Amino acid sequence: MLVLHVSDTHIGSSAPRSLPFRYRDVLEAFAETIDIAVREHVDVYLHAGDFFDKAYAPPDTYLVAIKQLKRLRDSGIRVVAIAGQHDLPRRYGMSPLVLLRELGAVDHLAVTSIERFIVRARSGSLEVVAVPYPRRQGVRSASRSFKEGPSILLAHLLLKEVVPQNPDASLETLPQGFDYIALGDYHGYRLFRLRDGTPVVYPGATEVFRRDEWCEGGKSVVLVDLSKREPEIQRIALESVRPWIVGRYSSAQEAIEDVRARATKLVSEGRKPPLVFIAVEGRRDYIARVSYALDALRRENLVAYYHVEPIRAGRELVGDSVEIASVGESEKLDIPKLVAQVVGSEKLAKLLVELISSPSEQSAKRLIEELKNDPQLLEEAKKLVLRGARPVAASRTGARVRVSRSGKGLMRFLGG
Repeated sequence: MLVLHVSDTHIGSSAPRSLPFRYRDVLEAFAETIDIAVREHVDVYLHAGDFFDKAYAPPDTYLVAIKQLKRLRDSGIRVVAIAGQHDLPRRYGMSPLVLLRELGAVDHLAVTSIERFIVRARSGSLEVVAVPYPRRQGVRSASRSFKEGPSILLAHLLLKEVVPQNPDASLETLPQGFDYIALGDYHGYRLFRLRDGTPVVYPGATEVFRRDEWCEGGKSVVLVDLSKREPEIQRIALESVRPWIVGRYSSAQEAIEDVRARATKLVSEGRKPPLVFIAVEGRRDYIARVSYALDALRRENLVAYYHVEPIRAGRELVGDSVEIASVGESEKLDIPKLVAQVVGSEKLAKLLVELISSPSEQSAKRLIEELKNDPQLLEEAKKLVLRGARPVAASRTGARVRVSRSGKGLMRFLGG
């Protein structure tokens, strides 16, 4: 039984800086995961969430997804997927993953509830306990029930071991008894093991969505062989991922020579022209000199895009054009805490965040009941709407969160 573990494809994204060719890069990386699945003759293509970058993706994104997933179906490969936060509408509407399932492109799907699937594949049967993002807190109570074959726990969440601040779970709280635990949401590759030896794996995102996500190890998917007593795990690098050159230089000449040498080497190896994000010490005319040289490299098709900035005292080269929803892989914003600062009530903030992030009849009823039963909470909600929210800002790893002064602006902030 061969399984290809994929996560965080974010198709439809054009980050950073909304460059048109970056949109194509993301789609090409996704298509390469399909190539690998077909080439390796896997039985199951397992997607651990954030298939789309937004719940309302461009039409051509759906077309690419359906055509690529059809290649899996034509090859006899089963597709199992769960929803990440990017696959879910902020307030109302249907996840685009449901459309893929209804069109036959996905065999098994979990969007708003924990599901248990018995996947009938070419090499036998496989149990998948699927925990989508809205039910990630329920991962602690997940359990294996299948005895006739291997069992996988599939979840979209952040472990304490990768995000120390405000994690969703930890290795200690993950259930034991599964043959393999497939995770998504964290954009880097990580392999852990539970006390019973069960592998816990993040394959990482299939493209680089922030400059601090780039590493020399590149991006990958994970091939899992469950036919033996101990699962065999093979990390497969994605060759279509556009390389990045990120660095700090003490002089303009050093920057120009190093970037030219590295870019030339990458292109000669058949890689895409890289993205260049560098910082240079020195006067502003040094920056102009570097920019002029990099513009020449761009015309030679050795560089796809460049950004040069002066090094200022105490400043680090950090993430670029990061939206709120993108923060979390290396440092996760505590959204309930930020909202509490705005509304002046931790309890009200928690209820509002729950309603907006996971809209459902149950969360709406919970908010209404709390307001009915707690006069003080109701009064705080009334004051918030009447006076409007005070502005608050937070900056982490290059991200800035702004809240408008009106109650309507607060709801826009909560909805992303």
